[in-house]
Order: sequence, then C-alpha cells, then structure tokens
Amino acid sequence: MRFCYVKCLLVAAFSLFSGFIFAQDHGGKTEKPKNESFNANEVIFGHVLDAHEFHFLSYKDGDGKEDDDIANSYFIGKSLGAIYDYTFDGIIQTEDTAFIRQYGGRPGDIKLKDLNNNGKIDPDDRSIIGYTKPNYSLSFSNTLSYKNLELYFMFSTIQGGGKDNYYLASNQFAQNPNTLFAGVANWLDKPYWMPDHPSNTTPRPNYSNTYSYKFSQGHSFIRLQDVILSYQLDNKLLANTPVKNLKVYIAGKNLLTWTKWEGLDPETATTFASVNGFPVMKTVTFGLDVSF
Repeated sequence: MRFCYVKCLLVAAFSLFSGFIFAQDHGGKTEKPKNESFNANEVIFGHVLDAHEFHFLSYKDGDGKEDDDIANSYFIGKSLGAIYDYTFDGIIQTEDTAFIRQYGGRPGDIKLKDLNNNGKIDPDDRSIIGYTKPNYSLSFSNTLSYKNLELYFMFSTIQGGGKDNYYLASNQFAQNPNTLFAGVANWLDKPYWMPDHPSNTTPRPNYSNTYSYKFSQGHSFIRLQDVILSYQLDNKLLANTPVKNLKVYIAGKNLLTWTKWEGLDPETATTFASVNGFPVMKTVTFGLDVSF
C-alpha cells in the first residue's frame, strides 16, 4: 500500500513592475530597503516562498507605506493566487425593492455585498474571496491479489476549500447564462432566474454582468486515475507449450471523477465552451503479457 501527501510550495519568479520594489529576507518578512530612493528599473528580489506567506514592499503612491498590487493580485501578508472580487449575495428578487432603490439593478441580476457600507456597489467593495492554488494534493494506491488474480488501483485528488477558500477558478460559462452568445441566446441548461420560477443562484438569461463578477467556483476533485485487473495463467497449463508466462489484463485510466466543478476538467479548471480545452481522456486497454 502506498500513500502520498504533497504540501504545495510555490516558487516566485518576478518580473519588473513599474513603481515597485520587492524585498524578502530569509525569515519570510518584508524588509525595508536601506536606500529608499529608487526608480522603476530597480532589481526585484524573489526566492522560494511558503505557499501560505508572501510579502512585498511597494511605494507606488509615494506615501512611504506598503501598498497592495491589486492589478497583479499581490497582497501584503497574503498567499499567492489571491482572487480579488465582489462578494456574491444571491440574486435580486422581485420583492427586493429597497435594495434596487439603493443600489440599482433589476430582478434577476446578481446581488453583491456593500462591504464598506457606503450605500453603493463600487470597486472598494472588492476583497479577497479565495485563492487559485490548492490546499493539498494526495494520491492513494494499492494492489490486491487472490491466487492468480491481481487488482491494482490508484486514486488521486486535489482539494481546496478551508477557511481561506482555496482552489477556486472563474467559471462564468457555467454560472452566467449570458456569457456565451451574449444577447442572442441562452445556451446554459440550468434553472436560471425567471419571474415565474425565481432562482437565488443563477441570474436571468440576459444578465450583462455589470460588475465583471468572476463567478468563481471550487474545482476540487477525486479521480480514479488508474485501475488494472490481470490474471496470470497457471504454469501447469503452459507446460507443453513454448510459453513460459502468460498474463491477460484490462487497464483503465481516468475512468471516474467526482467533483462539483461544472466544466470539462476540474484539474485544469477547463470550462464549457473552452476554445483550447478538452475533457480528460478516458482510456481502456486490453492486453497480453507473454514471455517465451
């Protein structure tokens, strides 16, 4: 029996960002450069970082205080792969007249939270809602034998979730009916919002995604990656033949996947209607293993 657990580590490879300087000491803390005068072409320092800790230093606004690099999703003291977006709060219903008067929109639109309570939905209401990288990956394999029969199998999984909501990916094709062929047709076979059958999870089919919400979804999965069933023919039956050993087998790869991801492949977060993506290939092989 084999059991494998992999802790995710990230290697940061940085390029130059206008107006930013990065510094990291061996203790994983942000260091203030000794020389505070610099320009956009200064060297950026980077090395191996723990998956749950990333620090950088920037003076883009000139106030001498560290700033988050929102455009590139780098946040002081936060993990890499942060998803910075609005907070989904359901779908606007016909009876939500007070919300519509205050924030606008119409029934069937997505409802977003006013995090700073300033009476409007604006970019300042965005926050880190999760991370793209996984929480952990794991594989489990075993071989079971009975007389001449042998069964080998291996399961693999990548999991997210947790209090920080790991392993998310944008999935507008599966969550917003108007993403493909906008304004022309609804291609998504889901119980989207309509006046006669309201939904609190999927917007109306002609919703235009006013705030460019990412519709992020977790893509954790468990997969039966390999399975092989084989039978070793008894040597007594081969005694009067030139064959020394003969094994018959059937092997399958990627036969089953358990996931809540709505798309072609959870491991790569491939969505429906992806131009370059494909479902994971399933294969079944029959064979003979013969030696003379």
